[in-house]
Amino acid sequence: MRKILFFVLSYIFAVSHVLAEDNYLGIDNNDLRNWNVGIDQIPKTITSVTSAIIMASATISMLMIIVGAFRLALPTSDNKQKWKDAIMFGIIGFIVTLSAWFIVNTLIANL
Repeated sequence: MRKILFFVLSYIFAVSHVLAEDNYLGIDNNDLRNWNVGIDQIPKTITSVTSAIIMASATISMLMIIVGAFRLALPTSDNKQKWKDAIMFGIIGFIVTLSAWFIVNTLIANL
């Protein structure tokens, strides 16, 4: 469990490093400092926020699939149904994540 927590936290820190760029959430830092933010920047902000959330969600889903597969493959695994369910929920979570990404990108493209 500690290894999973380590990988999730390291991913979060990696994403925060990417978000620490000069163009945060699709808005230039100079515009944020001068309060020069308009309504035309809302789609960029929504896209940036949802992309970060979707990346984290997809990573967690993939980790669930991988951990469930490893635990299922162990010969000493006691409750194999539990790990089969973990793999199934990971796949469902990944499909939901991809669907959310598709819906958000379709809506933003039409704005």
